[in-house]
This record gives sequence, structure tokens and C-alpha cells, in this order.
Amino acid sequence: MARRLTPEDKQHILKRHQEGASLRAIGREIGRPDITIRRVLEARGVAFGPPKTTNQRTSPETEALVLRLYDQGCTWEQINEQARITSVTLGKILKRNGREYDRRSDAEGNAEIITALYEAGHSTRAIAEMLGHGKTTVGGVIVRHGGTMRQMPGCEYPDYFDQIDTPEKAYWLGFISADGCIVTTAQHPEGSHLAIQLGARDKDHLVKLKAALGATASVHDRTAETFGKPTRLASLSVGSRRLTKALLVLGVTPRKSATMQPWDGPADLMPHYWRGMVDGDGSLARKTESVWTVFLCGSEACVRAFAAWAAGICGTTAKPYYKTGCWYISISGRYQVPKLVRALYADAPVSLDRKQETADRILAAEEPRRKPGSPSRFASEEEKRAHHRKSGRERQRRYIERKRRQAAESST
Repeated sequence: MARRLTPEDKQHILKRHQEGASLRAIGREIGRPDITIRRVLEARGVAFGPPKTTNQRTSPETEALVLRLYDQGCTWEQINEQARITSVTLGKILKRNGREYDRRSDAEGNAEIITALYEAGHSTRAIAEMLGHGKTTVGGVIVRHGGTMRQMPGCEYPDYFDQIDTPEKAYWLGFISADGCIVTTAQHPEGSHLAIQLGARDKDHLVKLKAALGATASVHDRTAETFGKPTRLASLSVGSRRLTKALLVLGVTPRKSATMQPWDGPADLMPHYWRGMVDGDGSLARKTESVWTVFLCGSEACVRAFAAWAAGICGTTAKPYYKTGCWYISISGRYQVPKLVRALYADAPVSLDRKQETADRILAAEEPRRKPGSPSRFASEEEKRAHHRKSGRERQRRYIERKRRQAAESST
């Protein structure tokens, strides 16, 4: 029996609704159906319009029109448009009246063009975009007209993740754990292939991954709509079943955002794994003029594991926190961040170029204190001694400056 919703759950539901999340998305976050989410919001005074689906039987006139159009050979798209019904309703009408349940689109009229383009080397996605059809529809037309679907390009090193024994392998495992995606298909619901997509500015990083795996596919440029604006992206797909199975064993599963488990590897490889995670789902940002922040988001297990590892490296006491459906940690501090960044990025064999540049700036910064003070409790003994020497020199300089100022004032 499912537990009762707590006041915190109900407050989270209201907050996510105010942020614009759908009922279904909120329900997935807390493990409840969307009707439960709707009832909670209605109890809080949120007004909803009538349901989009009324489950009412289609009128006899509409049903007769659908059957007449279908018998005339109209496509599903044409029937949907003229009868003003959905594809689901159309299928139910045909099934009720004993018609052959065969959904054919107007793509059949372009079968000759589709097969010619496919034989010329164009992908089903490219053909679909050119002719305005769905990718699956294009594939179905090719198969029905005697074509054979090409296999997705694989890679030269399908055993790359069979054993994580080098810094490079640990890094790419971390990066894929953060930004990669295992795509499922009807034939392979457990996971078909690896796909990874980044912003166009990070295209060179996918080229590095392609070289590491020996992938035969190219890194493709594409444009997608995000928040109503066109965004340039770079993507890479690797169709190796062995590579995919190895990643599944390592915890990189489909729809892993909230369930990803961190890799537990040798201590000397963990900095490279966490650098991959930070490059994928983290950031290095300036908090103040002389203080930086290391930030990471992900599943609760990964964020808590990173917090524990970072505490052992730099002594941070930062705590993970949950917000808007994800877990986060933000680590700041004059001494903590340089130590952590040094462990992650110093002499890194592979990293995201723009974050490596930021890390180099953090490590190269030598910003003295404006006035002497006690050393950080996280400083090592050597750093404490260096701090005391610097503080002593600063106090001496201030003393000499004060005496000179007093002597000048007395002489006047």
C-alpha cells in the first residue's frame, strides 16, 4: 500500500505546479498518478478546466464519416484532419467496425523517393526531415518495399568499458554517467545503443570521445528547439551492443537521471571519474572576487558520494540538497576549492577544454589576504606555516609604515 502524502509532498506538488511542471512530470517525481496530483492541487484551490478526454463514444455521424473516408483509401492523417479526431479514436472506430487495422500514411506515395534517398546514403532521420514524415514511418516504407535497414555504426573498441583500469576510461565513464544516454528500442528494451548530445561549443569533446572509442559514426551537428529558441547541438551515437551491455553493468541505464549509482573504483582513478562527472553535470564558477565554487547535480546517490569524496580531499562540510527534482552540492572556500580543483584537474590526461581553462585559472591564482588573520582550519601544516610567515611579513610592513607616518607627522 502506498504511503500517504505528507505535508512536504503536497507543498512540493504545489511548488512544482507553480514552476510550470506538468501533472504527469510531478507524479513521476513522487511516484503517484497524475489524477492524485490534480486532486491535491484542487484541494489547494487550483482550478482546472474540463478534462481533455471525456471518454464519450464518437457520434454516429463522425463514425460514418470515418468509415467512408477509410474505404475511399484516405490516409490516417487525412481522416484525422477531416473528422477532427485523434489516431487513437480512429483505431477504435476501425476495430469496432471490423475494418482492417492497417495504418498507412501518405509516405507510401513517396516510397520511390524514400528508397532512392536511403540507397544514396541518407539516414532515415534526414529523409524524414526532408519529406515531413516520421523517422519510424520512413523506416517502415523502406522495409515494405524490399529495402534492408542499415545497422547503426559501432566502434573499434567495443571492450573499452569491460574493465576500468586507466584514467581515461574512468573519466569517460564519469562523463557518460553524467551526460550520456542509453537509448531503448522495441527489439532491445533494456538498452540498444549509446547516445550523447552536447552544445555545439563542446563538439570537440565528442570528437575526443569518438577517438577514444574508435567510433565509426560521425559527430553530427543539428538544431533543436529549447525553450522556444533554436539551439545548435552536437551529437554522437555508438551502436555497439557489447559496449552498451558493459555500461549497463556499470550502472549507466536508460532514464538514469534519478537512479544513477556512482562507480566505486580504485582510489587513484576516482579523481578522474569525478572530473568526468563535473565536466558533464557540474561547473566551476566564481562566487566572489577571490572565492570559487565547485558545483555538481545528479542523482542523490552520486551527489552524496561526491560530497563524501570531496570531504576527504579538502575537508569541506557542504551538504547535498534537493531542489526542483534533482540533487545538488555546492562547495566553496578559499582553501577547499583550490585543493579540490587540484585533485580533479591538475595534470588531467583528458578533460573538457573550457572547464580545464577555468581550473587552471583557479590553480594559478595567488591572491594574498588583505590583512593578517588566522589560517583556515582545513589548511595543512605546511600551508599554516606559510600563512604565518606571510602574516608576519604583513604585520611588519604595516608597523614600519605606521612609524614612518608618525615620524612625518611629528616633523611637520
